[in-house]
Amino acid sequence: PNGTVFDLSNKFRSGDVLENVTGVMDYRSNLYRIQPTQGALYTEVNQRTTQPVAVGGSLKIAAYNVLNYFNGDGLGGGFPTERGADTLAEFVRQRDKIIAALVAIDADVVGLMEIENDGYSSTSAIADLVSGLNDATTPGTYAFVDPGVTSIGVIAVGLIYKPSTVSLLGGSAILDSSTDPNFLDTYNRPTLAQTFVETS
Repeated sequence: PNGTVFDLSNKFRSGDVLENVTGVMDYRSNLYRIQPTQGALYTEVNQRTTQPVAVGGSLKIAAYNVLNYFNGDGLGGGFPTERGADTLAEFVRQRDKIIAALVAIDADVVGLMEIENDGYSSTSAIADLVSGLNDATTPGTYAFVDPGVTSIGVIAVGLIYKPSTVSLLGGSAILDSSTDPNFLDTYNRPTLAQTFVETS
């Protein structure tokens, strides 16, 4: 309701209108901002849709940040990890939530961000994620792109896809300092590209 404190059960979306805002004004990153100290009157003008607006086409392509998906040693040990879960239980919770979300998205190709850079063997993070997706759907529903290198950057990007709807055309391409001296690995994460062809 209007005027109550903003929290997870009473939140607003970008584009909604706020009035009578009370808070502390500060100046950061060349912008003035108000840090609210109490609730405000707001009008919802940008309600969340239950699903994205249909855009036509025959394939669904998605991008998903897996938030430091590090699967330890791939055998149930190796926790805490460098960037991800501190315990196996924490990883299982993260894994279950990500798999449920990807199953619901049901995309034909998914670009993954922040997946562990531990290669493409059966114990790697990307293999583990695809295995979990196939357990949650049907065996063989998803596969991952293996670019033929041992690692990509400090923390990786990856591509998973449905072999039933798309197939790979040619090999992968990686943009990093080894392929382009103008690319600064210090400030940028290497990029992985792959061409797909719709099976039908």
